[in-house]
Amino acid sequence: SAPMNQYIEKKMFHTAYNVACLGVTNNDWLNLANEALENLNLEVAKNAFTRVRELRYLEFISNIEERKQSKAAETTNNLILADYYAFKGEFQEAAKMYKKSGNEDKAMAMFSDLRQFENAKDFLTSSDPKNIKGLIKRQAEWCKSTNDPGSAIDLYMAASAFTEAIEIAGKQKWTDKLVEIMRQLDKSYVEDLRGCALHFKELGKYEFAAEAYQKLGELNSLVELYIESHQWQEAFTLCEDHPEFKESVYIPYANFLAENDKFDEAQEAYYIAGKPTEAVKVLEKLTHNAVAERRFDDASYYFWKLSMAYLKLANQAQSRGSEEEVNQYLDKFQDYQHRAEIYYVYQPYIDILRSLSLHTCLRHCSTWHASFFITYPRKFLTVYLKYRYCMLWRNKARTW
Repeated sequence: SAPMNQYIEKKMFHTAYNVACLGVTNNDWLNLANEALENLNLEVAKNAFTRVRELRYLEFISNIEERKQSKAAETTNNLILADYYAFKGEFQEAAKMYKKSGNEDKAMAMFSDLRQFENAKDFLTSSDPKNIKGLIKRQAEWCKSTNDPGSAIDLYMAASAFTEAIEIAGKQKWTDKLVEIMRQLDKSYVEDLRGCALHFKELGKYEFAAEAYQKLGELNSLVELYIESHQWQEAFTLCEDHPEFKESVYIPYANFLAENDKFDEAQEAYYIAGKPTEAVKVLEKLTHNAVAERRFDDASYYFWKLSMAYLKLANQAQSRGSEEEVNQYLDKFQDYQHRAEIYYVYQPYIDILRSLSLHTCLRHCSTWHASFFITYPRKFLTVYLKYRYCMLWRNKARTW
């Protein structure tokens, strides 16, 4: 092998190969093959690697030959050497050759694949800004895969890859990170801001979701958020500046009140929303409940409110010129007025029956008054005044 090494030192690779054919060790064949390949003598390198059946290197040489035959741009000697050093695992040498051949991006990609991001940054000086962001994103992906979400978020933000940063922060339920990302975005990042708002809603942080929608100027989404989170006061404040949302806010508010058995407030909310028929339905339900529960004072009050509601509907129908509706509503008005009066005087009668003092004068008098009014409502006032007058004079006579 000594003669072969002498020929190798003199770069006489064909002669060295002929000497090796006389009989050398596998290590000598590998030494000859590598030296030949490093000096770009592909023929000798290929024959020498064939001797020791190094298939990986044979495939590498075949790839270089194909590149040369196709006359590709990436076939300069320095670039081939760089690929060779990288193939051997001598990455620093490969990086130097990549830089020498004007292919710093390949050096950066190589170190990125090796997760040696600090070394990769050394080749960013003359690289395109897209490559810089690409490197940072690859480093972020590596942090993500190694279960380091905090570093991944920071790197994605540095690379302006906000979508990926939002996804990780939302998955980790990190409100502070989401707020930081949201406030770094301007309104042109529509989808990213919507993504932040969605995560805030899932986390129950409605004030930050509202901030995101306000930044976008999406008032419809803001109204839906207030309704969904039952932030009614904020919704009412928004309606003051934007009356076009009044119906959108007050109808869900009225439904919310009705579902929580707050029918009086619901009825008022329907009126504000411009839905008088819905308000009447709520009043009818209130009235029915009051009668069913024998709360006749409340029933009287609700019948009176119903009568006034139908009077309003009659006025509206009259303005529309619908005579038939006017008559229907007026009939309802009179009917409910009469019922309100009946239930108003019926409550004392029920109270007396429930009392323990069943034989007092008050019982007899009140029962007679209520019964008479129910039977003869129009004559009640005259008869009642006469009765009170007689009682007054009887009491005075006793004092005489």
